[in-house]
Amino acid sequence: MYNDLTDNHPTHAQLLVSQLTHKGKSDRIGGTQSVTARLHLDTFCMIEAMAEQAGLPRTQIMNQLLGAGIDVVSAELPNKDRLAIEENAAKMLRDMAMAQVKEASQ
Repeated sequence: MYNDLTDNHPTHAQLLVSQLTHKGKSDRIGGTQSVTARLHLDTFCMIEAMAEQAGLPRTQIMNQLLGAGIDVVSAELPNKDRLAIEENAAKMLRDMAMAQVKEASQ
């Protein structure tokens, strides 16, 4: 779901590093979901420092960091667990997209 390491797409971590070192940029088009979370103060400060270094919004940095973390954890999961999680996430995404289509048509 996130990055098949057998293809030529950069990982979330590679994209973030390129942004922090000003050697690349990334644009993403797609839906978003607002989520409230409490962060440890040291984590928050690292995110803020990364956003400042890259000249990017905090949300973009957080999405790249979460994507990188998901990539790493997914790679460590047994295949059946990874597939189950990916299938569940895909179902959630389909359900949310269908709800938006239904809402837009009313």
